[in-house]
Amino acid sequence: MLRSLVGSEMCIRDRNHTLEVVAEGRRAVGDLLGCQPEEVTFGGNATTLTMVLARAVLRQSRVKEGDNIVLSQTDHDCNIGSWITVAEEHGVEIRWIRANEGCELDMGSAEQVVDDRTKLLAVGYASNTTGTVNDVKRLVDLGKQHGAWTHLDAVHYAPHGLIDVKEIGTNSLVCSSYKFFGPHVGCLYGQDQLMLDELFAYKVRPAPDTLGTPESWQISRWEPGTQNYEGIVGTTAAVNYICLLYTSDAADEEDSVDLGGRRIIKKKKQKKKKED
Repeated sequence: MLRSLVGSEMCIRDRNHTLEVVAEGRRAVGDLLGCQPEEVTFGGNATTLTMVLARAVLRQSRVKEGDNIVLSQTDHDCNIGSWITVAEEHGVEIRWIRANEGCELDMGSAEQVVDDRTKLLAVGYASNTTGTVNDVKRLVDLGKQHGAWTHLDAVHYAPHGLIDVKEIGTNSLVCSSYKFFGPHVGCLYGQDQLMLDELFAYKVRPAPDTLGTPESWQISRWEPGTQNYEGIVGTTAAVNYICLLYTSDAADEEDSVDLGGRRIIKKKKQKKKKED
């Protein structure tokens, strides 16, 4: 009976539906962040994903005495505690970017602490305490000039502005869908070749060695265990809801932004006052 049930049409239909649910979730978050679907990893929350990434990045960097990582004074502990925990295991120096009087990260301070021994530059896109938005493009460029892995915590920025990880050039970025009307699901972007070929994934034996694709049954090497499928469905709905919020106030076509073909987000324009 069990054998016949596993091979039944209903079982196959349910399996295919689940695969499509996850695939659509990856496409939705990929559109939101400006990346490919296979570059999206789902997890319990942003902190869990950051901790997993931290172990892999510092292992890959082959850190040794004299190396350092650079964090910021305005970040949430998700983007501080995770990296500090792993850095201390490796005996790595921890450096800090100071904030200026406007509570933004000071570029002069960043240039002082980032050097050729910096293995990681991890900063927040926006502060959860002050609401200030950092110039992440400049910070990422600074980290890349010195060969550091760059990571952004966008948990507190994603609900308020469009993100384009390819334009920014960061190696990785994390956000949480519950911050933009969705369920408690963490979403991680990681550059595909780095996440596939360069980083060691701490995973269980049945997990694939690939990223989440149709060929791997939508299971990523970075997603151990059964996924939160209902949360992924809710995340997709949340991304689509963001679309509705923007498109409800239609603007001219030339002011639209195409996010992966999923939807068109309209930039709002102020109406000109009629002259008397």
